[in-house]
Amino acid sequence: MTPGVCSSILIELPVAHIERHLGVPAGAQRCAQWPHLIDSARRWCREYVTPSVRTRHVTIAGISGDVVELERGKQLTSSLLAKRLRTTGAHALIVAAFSAGHEIDDEINRLWDAGRPDAAMVLNAFGSVLIEQLRACVARQLRRTMGARGMRVLPHLSPGYDGWPLEDQANLFSLIAAAAGPIELLDSGGLRPSKSMLAAFGLARVRATAAPGGNASEFRTRTWAEQQWQTAFLTG
Repeated sequence: MTPGVCSSILIELPVAHIERHLGVPAGAQRCAQWPHLIDSARRWCREYVTPSVRTRHVTIAGISGDVVELERGKQLTSSLLAKRLRTTGAHALIVAAFSAGHEIDDEINRLWDAGRPDAAMVLNAFGSVLIEQLRACVARQLRRTMGARGMRVLPHLSPGYDGWPLEDQANLFSLIAAAAGPIELLDSGGLRPSKSMLAAFGLARVRATAAPGGNASEFRTRTWAEQQWQTAFLTG
């Protein structure tokens, strides 16, 4: 996953999503200042923010109750994750770390200190939407790439979701800490920079079916080595 994987993200962030993070009801009349503030936040981010994405392939060794056993003795504990992986027959996880970097946190604080709360709140919302859209962009790319290899990429899950306690964030972070870029794990389970996120995408082989008149063995999904995945997707 190269650093420029979603380079157009800052141009394409939906205004409606930014307004949602600002708490604006759908269809409500917009504040006259918001278009200017959103445009200013967009221009600032395009100049100073470089979103980062790190991914790692992790093999699933087994699932016991709510515990997902992983390679090298690692574990994740989540009833939600375990159920999804079990029911889909997933054999691996793609662990991903997304971040907008420290710069956006520093600028939000500067705006507050400068007595510009409106600009600070819009930039804060802009950063939240940036991470959402970055995650969605990476998911699309993974689906395209892995789909071509006979793999199905499941929707992401993250600690803090119902069924995956935030306390397990440390275990998820340990799987990608060596390549997490600017992200730090806080004692609370939160992340620094604040506009950061960890996610796990289940990976399952698509069951092959024979074409009419064909041989099922001709359509069997090929497995491929973790080293191939790391060469193509693991960025440091």
